[in-house]
Amino acid sequence: MKLYIPPVEKGLWVMTLICFTAICTSGTSVWAGEGGWYPKGDVFTRLVADPKEPQNFMVVADLEPFEDADRVSAWFVGIGESFGLYRRSSQGKDDGWQVSVFAAAFSQFNLDGPSNDLINTDYQVGVPFSFRRGPFSLRARFFHQSSHLGDELLLGPNPPQRINLSFEAIDVLFAFKWNGWRPYAGGAYAVHVDPRELERGLYQAGIDYRHAKGWLGGIDVKWLEQRNWGPGSSAMVGYRFGPNRGPEGRAMSARLVYYDGVSPFGQFFVQDISYWGAGVWFQF
Repeated sequence: MKLYIPPVEKGLWVMTLICFTAICTSGTSVWAGEGGWYPKGDVFTRLVADPKEPQNFMVVADLEPFEDADRVSAWFVGIGESFGLYRRSSQGKDDGWQVSVFAAAFSQFNLDGPSNDLINTDYQVGVPFSFRRGPFSLRARFFHQSSHLGDELLLGPNPPQRINLSFEAIDVLFAFKWNGWRPYAGGAYAVHVDPRELERGLYQAGIDYRHAKGWLGGIDVKWLEQRNWGPGSSAMVGYRFGPNRGPEGRAMSARLVYYDGVSPFGQFFVQDISYWGAGVWFQF
């Protein structure tokens, strides 16, 4: 009997094999360095344009909540952070591996509603493993997400159908940094989903840019199997304020944002949305 492996699982196995090979062939320098508990930051720099990256932000946006719908003013709020548990550093600057935990909540509010109605909130919690050697880096995570509609939305006229949406997933990203640019690619596979009939795969790719003087930008695209591999595309550009304009450290950034395609809001993944706006990000 021939074993069938879904295409996304095949891709994740290939990426995992590449990552494992990179780690095993990295020599003893990554493993022979000094270790320390509760490190600051991460050896895998956070993504710029991914709307589901665990970060703290506030965005005011002009939102089309689904295709051909009237546009509304919306407020997006993210509260999230990754906390390093243990890092083993190598002799190379910023090289090494790290284990962390993260938690995040992403909420959307309709500012045109009678009480700035809560639309949807996605909660995430997980454990990332990250690795870097020279320009190469990777991040592998196991995480849980649950999604919930706002009470005002459910009690209002023509409420959307609620889905008891939650899943546990494994995702892997592989990145390469060159002169401030960092392209990356990877994917995710849900090992458990509710409802059970949902498709489980996702591919992700993008590119980040960070300038030493504080400018930053990025494009992030995700293809969802449940939507027949339809894309959701996010773009951000902005400026990072603070004495330390590197990717880590206490700072604030102001950004312009644009999104189009498959909705990143958990309860509305069956719809296409678009929005543009501006916001601020806070990093502690």
